[in-house]
Amino acid sequence: MKSYLMQRCIKQPNGCWEWTKAKTSWGYGVFRDGLKMKMPHKEMYRLFKGEVTDDLFVCHSCDNRGCMNPDHLFLGTQQDNMDDMKQKGRHRSVPQYGNNYTSKKVLANGQEFISYCAAARALGISDNGIRKRISLKWDGYRRIE
Repeated sequence: MKSYLMQRCIKQPNGCWEWTKAKTSWGYGVFRDGLKMKMPHKEMYRLFKGEVTDDLFVCHSCDNRGCMNPDHLFLGTQQDNMDDMKQKGRHRSVPQYGNNYTSKKVLANGQEFISYCAAARALGISDNGIRKRISLKWDGYRRIE
């Protein structure tokens, strides 16, 4: 398995061992082992450092999802991974439609609301229904029409 994986990577000047074959839409390497789909960084961790339990993630210290260098990999919980992401400034703080807070004020029926959810409740419609009625006007408000 080790030689199979090593033949499918390129060692980069920054120390990353970049997977050169198939990748997920998120940029993680992926390969088929019989009927199972596996991720090369997880397999490399297992081969070089030991088993990975189901409750732990194999995280990248290099922040390169395609890297499979065992020296760049560490085990952590979901929370450890999120904390690492925030500490390195890689987290998104862009509001999504379903969130309670938006970067713009919401204006519906002449009333100002702090969220889509609050506007939906006041108008008696679903969050999904409100998304279909959103338009951004020049004055900085997201208007529900």
